[in-house]
Amino acid sequence: MKLIIAASMIGLFSFPAFAQEKAVGWNEFKEGNFEAAVTASASDDSADSLTLNCRSNLVIGGFQTKGDEAISALHNALTSCQKAIEKDPDHVIARMSYAMALGFEGKRLNSPSLATKSRKQIEKILEKNPDHALANGALGGWHSEVAAAGFLARIALGAKRGKAKTQFNKAIEAGSLDIPLKFEYIRYLARGKKAERAQAIQEIDALLELEPGFAFEEMVQERAKRLRPVIETGKSKAIKKMLNELSPFFGITKWGKKQPAYKFDKEAD
Repeated sequence: MKLIIAASMIGLFSFPAFAQEKAVGWNEFKEGNFEAAVTASASDDSADSLTLNCRSNLVIGGFQTKGDEAISALHNALTSCQKAIEKDPDHVIARMSYAMALGFEGKRLNSPSLATKSRKQIEKILEKNPDHALANGALGGWHSEVAAAGFLARIALGAKRGKAKTQFNKAIEAGSLDIPLKFEYIRYLARGKKAERAQAIQEIDALLELEPGFAFEEMVQERAKRLRPVIETGKSKAIKKMLNELSPFFGITKWGKKQPAYKFDKEAD
């Protein structure tokens, strides 16, 4: 069975700037110097700094490198997020970031188990806070991406496009979405029928009017610009191709197959 797990999940980078201001390395992350953010955050073992280290490694592996370097960054992200959750089990950003890292390792290894664990990390947040806007949106993104992988993936993992819509609606009702999560919603709409594709274009136009809070949000806006003209064509194959190209860790199922699996000494609860 060919699975395309967490093909985007860009929405898991969502969080207001103030949520990580206490982390060592935040200024470097905010300015887009992700390598420096990794170095700086590694000097502190607080949950906030460990989480920022995880997020920085995900950006480096997901958008700036390929091959062994990208897999190393992904595995470093898993390690940092696990440590962050051990220190603070209620650290929402750590769990969201850990979910993303699990999802991409699951995608790389074609592992339904890791894909399911990715979803469960998001669900843990919602168990304590059912109205959490970003967690609802992230779960919508999970269902959207996995459902788009095809019939077998939907059956094996229980992903549903209808469930994605429900979760996105909950997120919108619970609060305003930031740029990464708005883009995740746009990706969902882009896979839909004509009316949803038209809405996706409207959402992109609104997204591009927003003032980015930090460098990563600018990166997401650039991806939205590239997606817009492809959606306008109305060609499903072209839209699917572009959505894949705009994904973090693009091509990981090809160039990431040979590297060893991450060794989980102890998985975060």
